[in-house]
Amino acid sequence: MISLASRLAGDFDSGSRSRGHQYYREGLVRIQYGSDSQLEARVRGSQNYLVTLDWDRGDLVGWCDCAYCESEGPCKHLWATILSADAQGYLSEAGPAEELLLESGVYDPDDDEDEEDWPHLKRKSTGFVAPPPAPKPPAWRRELDQIAAGCAALPAPWPAKREIIYIVDAAGSRSAGALLLSICSRDRKLDGTWTRHSAASIQRHQIAHLPEPEDREILAALAGVREDASSSPASRRLN
Repeated sequence: MISLASRLAGDFDSGSRSRGHQYYREGLVRIQYGSDSQLEARVRGSQNYLVTLDWDRGDLVGWCDCAYCESEGPCKHLWATILSADAQGYLSEAGPAEELLLESGVYDPDDDEDEEDWPHLKRKSTGFVAPPPAPKPPAWRRELDQIAAGCAALPAPWPAKREIIYIVDAAGSRSAGALLLSICSRDRKLDGTWTRHSAASIQRHQIAHLPEPEDREILAALAGVREDASSSPASRRLN
């Protein structure tokens, strides 16, 4: 008997046949139901895919719930299932048919003409016409979008109620023979007291926008000083 695979090879592109054959060879196809005219299987890929094949008066309707089958047509999971059907003798009514047409199917949950069908299939041609590409926006729109994206990426301005604190590590400075300075910050609460200080995270482009001129001057000077690899991220070693 002529195999289904030999008759339907032309309905699949080479990539789908190659990957489908690999799935079949690795035993990733599990046939859950099979007969002379119908077959249902699970194919294990990046997830478990449901595949059905239904022979009906000259047409073999194949369906898979992967995205490729829905948009492009017969997929690697269908090809792997056809190879398994040949190996186990299923779909024997379709093999000797004088004309054999494979159509891909799209699952239609609203089709309840026959509740015993599994799953309901709405037939469509294996040919797929891609929708036309969306027109490119004009140059001025792209420039505005780039400016808006850049503005959105900027960090929030330095809070007006946040105070910068400079803490000298006296013991560490004596041991290192250099001044070890940690830069911290604290926020004023509604009752006038301060929160506990913590290490400050200040970007270079924020320095010029700090509210206190003394902080701008000190941090601008420190920005060019090399970091000591042994100290904390907010600590600077001044020689």
